[in-house]
Amino acid sequence: MTPSSSFSAPRRAIWATLAAFFLALAIQDNGGEYSPIALAWLSLAIVAALGAAFAPVGVPDSRRALHATLAACATIFAALWLRPLGGVPPWIAFLVSLGACTLVAAMVARLSRFPLLRRLFFPLFLGLYALMGVSTVREARHFEQTLPRFQFQVRNDVQIFAQEGARLLSAGQNPYSVRMPNVLGGDLPYYYEGATGKDGKLPFGYPYLPLSLYFSLPGHWLGDFRFAHVFALAGAAWFLATARPSLTSQLAATLFLLFPPTIFVLLLSWIEPVSLFFLGATLWCAFRAPRWLFLALGCLLASKQYTVFLLALLPLLAPEKWRSVLWQSLVVAAALTLPLALWDWEGFSRSVLEIQFKQPFRTDSLSYLVTYFEATGRQLSPFWGFAALLAGLAVGLRRAPRDAMGWCSAGAVAYLGFFAFNKQAFANYYFWPFALLVGAVAIALPANDEEAL
Repeated sequence: MTPSSSFSAPRRAIWATLAAFFLALAIQDNGGEYSPIALAWLSLAIVAALGAAFAPVGVPDSRRALHATLAACATIFAALWLRPLGGVPPWIAFLVSLGACTLVAAMVARLSRFPLLRRLFFPLFLGLYALMGVSTVREARHFEQTLPRFQFQVRNDVQIFAQEGARLLSAGQNPYSVRMPNVLGGDLPYYYEGATGKDGKLPFGYPYLPLSLYFSLPGHWLGDFRFAHVFALAGAAWFLATARPSLTSQLAATLFLLFPPTIFVLLLSWIEPVSLFFLGATLWCAFRAPRWLFLALGCLLASKQYTVFLLALLPLLAPEKWRSVLWQSLVVAAALTLPLALWDWEGFSRSVLEIQFKQPFRTDSLSYLVTYFEATGRQLSPFWGFAALLAGLAVGLRRAPRDAMGWCSAGAVAYLGFFAFNKQAFANYYFWPFALLVGAVAIALPANDEEAL
């Protein structure tokens, strides 16, 4: 694996950190839905991501500055997690939380001077995160089962898709051959007009690729498939922290775990945690087990439909052997996908492919298309999203450095353009480029003598 140059890596990583920070604030502002302020934060994130991928200037070329930026962003994220709700104005609650988190961060920084404690802090935090995630899912499941207003004992449609898909697969049935129930009531704005039949069911089965179901099955058997998603997020953080072990990687992995909308994404059952797990595994293999890179990448491609676009940037990730990695990863993705797809190809194509093109324009999307719609009353074609994606991939392939950091940062630029100019874009969508940006930071620098882990 060709590492980033010592000259440019800290600057590129600082820009990527800022892009991830601005993107998190965009999602935090209105829960991942449209607002003018959220769109302003998103615009800043795109500008910073462009800086990380193509023009790393204007910030210090300093490892110390990078660590300070990561620590500051992580502290603010922690304050957003822990701020008290109700009783006091939100800004006062945030300032109180920020003060407490700053004191804790300063204490951790001081204690980290001791090598043993420095090695223990991140594993302890990761374990605490996993325990908190499991506890949150258990409480959520009890809440959903006991509150009458939750139809089918789920919060939204994605949850019923995953729950029913895991149940059907466990019973030996094809989850693509059924029609999923519509737990939201009505078609618009969630589905295209006329999608819901008279029996209250949708015209498609499980709408994601099979690997996300395989991954969720152990959690389903333990009582809730979201247990597997908690493991996926913790595993992704572990991969990011250990792919190129250093203080930088641990700070980046901490920033990833503190992503403010994480609990929101987890409880609403979006499947992005599975893709993020295999993104982390891909970066880990790129540095620690290059011979297995094709396997991790193949699983990543099989985790969700839009991950396939990263193949265009493969010459950045594996510049010397990208052709062999390409066909081997495609074989892995096909092996994971085709058994269920060929079992009922018509149902699979209808559920996984066709429905994506039939989804309606959502005026609550965090997208520039919504701004245009509000100004003119007209809807722009989602073609603009694909145009932005292709432009980002083309420029990335031509201008981004040929290393894993370039692969992540150029991919983040392409996907930010894709979502920001598309007909639907919410918190879970933007979790993906956020992870790419944090991944770029995590593998930016090797450890030096002072921070050896």
